[in-house]
Amino acid sequence: MKTIHIPLSANFKKAAAKSFFALLFFAVSYSAIMVISLALATACILGGLFVAISFLSYLSMIVGAAIIGTGVLIAYFLLKFMFKLPKKRDMSHLVKITPDSEPELFALIYEVADQVGTKRPLNVYISG
Repeated sequence: MKTIHIPLSANFKKAAAKSFFALLFFAVSYSAIMVISLALATACILGGLFVAISFLSYLSMIVGAAIIGTGVLIAYFLLKFMFKLPKKRDMSHLVKITPDSEPELFALIYEVADQVGTKRPLNVYISG
């Protein structure tokens, strides 16, 4: 198989570097926001416990419970996306085709996959 080398332009290299640093900035910023938010949630929970236990009145227990609830909700909304199951993909509008039904299309698909050096697709769908 023949390998094709395409020279990269200076503009492409510059754009790639900008993209890399933008992603790096995002990762650092997001991590900092997560740490600060989790620290806030922890402070709310501990502060709520302190208020509820220290003053031992109905009002202090209600205020403490509200502060604890705030901390729990902050933590919940920060972390819930990590445990969310992926949605099933709706494929009802797609029609599965096979090499027997569309031999010319599959010949083209297989030729492109072989030239690019990738695996041939297991399934092919068309929008009906």
